[in-house]
Amino acid sequence: MKFQVASVLASLAASAMAASHKVVTHKDVRHTQLIHNTVSKLAASPLGDTATEALLILVPAIGLAYAIYWWYRQSEISINPRKYRANGYLTPEVMQNVAAISKKVCAGADTFLFAEYSAMTTFMVVFGAILYFMLGFSLKAQGNVANPWTNAGFSLFSFVAGALTSIGSGFIGMRIAVYSNSRTAVMATEGADEGDQSKGFAAAFETAFRGGITMGFAITSLGVFGLYITVKVLQEYFGSGSANVK
Repeated sequence: MKFQVASVLASLAASAMAASHKVVTHKDVRHTQLIHNTVSKLAASPLGDTATEALLILVPAIGLAYAIYWWYRQSEISINPRKYRANGYLTPEVMQNVAAISKKVCAGADTFLFAEYSAMTTFMVVFGAILYFMLGFSLKAQGNVANPWTNAGFSLFSFVAGALTSIGSGFIGMRIAVYSNSRTAVMATEGADEGDQSKGFAAAFETAFRGGITMGFAITSLGVFGLYITVKVLQEYFGSGSANVK
């Protein structure tokens, strides 16, 4: 668990540094490596259970807050035909098309997601039932497992929790991707009035990269927090791992 905390903290620190720069240099890479090594050593140092649990709550909370911040920064790029920063390429007609296409892409993404969720729901019900009964009968047949059906039920709980986390992650990822793509296209027109395409390349890359940061932090934080909740629920019944290992 302490190694996982180290990895998450180091990843957060490295991503935060990358997000604050438009161009990643060799100096940034060295600094990122230094942060990774330092944070890993600190997080891997002996910690009490309380401190470890506090980190496992604090880290995803910071990650979600950081994701919300970058979502807000993305929202500052307007694709509203009545409120946008005009240049040689962005005319009212163009922005109307951008807004219309963005809505259609969003609607298509929602249609895809809900179709996928319908199939996943069927799979979860069928496979969950198979998992529960196979584990229950298998553990019962062993004869040396107390409460075999309760154990099977907790395995089913873990399966459902993981599936729901996956569904939530997919929704967040799709929503952020759809939200960012039209804004990336708009930012690609930066520097059009000056005839400087490099500004457009840099602005579009930065917008797309920050959209990826938002997605990455949100999904990773959701996964860590979901795993923590699952472990705590199982720990309430089975006890701590150190107490059960002989």
